[in-house]
Amino acid sequence: MEKDWFEYDREKHQITVRQGDKDKLVITQGDVSVSYFSGGPGGQNVNRNISGVRLIYQIPEDKLNVFQKTRQLVSRSISQRSKERNMKQAFDQLAEKVRRYFYVQPDRKKTKVPKRSKRKRLQSKKMRGKLKQDRKKVDY
Repeated sequence: MEKDWFEYDREKHQITVRQGDKDKLVITQGDVSVSYFSGGPGGQNVNRNISGVRLIYQIPEDKLNVFQKTRQLVSRSISQRSKERNMKQAFDQLAEKVRRYFYVQPDRKKTKVPKRSKRKRLQSKKMRGKLKQDRKKVDY
């Protein structure tokens, strides 16, 4: 897969995932359901201000990963005191989860073990065996 298969524009809150040559998935803030809740840092004011953000992205049926059971990606943030900063942080987390979800490991190129390495490994095994053999009791 190409190196630029995943792009994340933090300012626009837009995630782009390329799958194959023409297949492209664009996730914007409108595609994500946003809910707000209270909690996080702020002392006694924490339960009155609703500054926590929860983002839920429903993965489209045609983009589901066969190897994973997940149908939605959820990220939440309560570590910041403002709703806007929590939104940025939650979207950053969502971008990382999307990147991990759609990552396809490249095919492994099969290689042979060089003869020199085989010889070296066998030689070290023989040396180790000889060392153990020398520790045994000697019969006279």
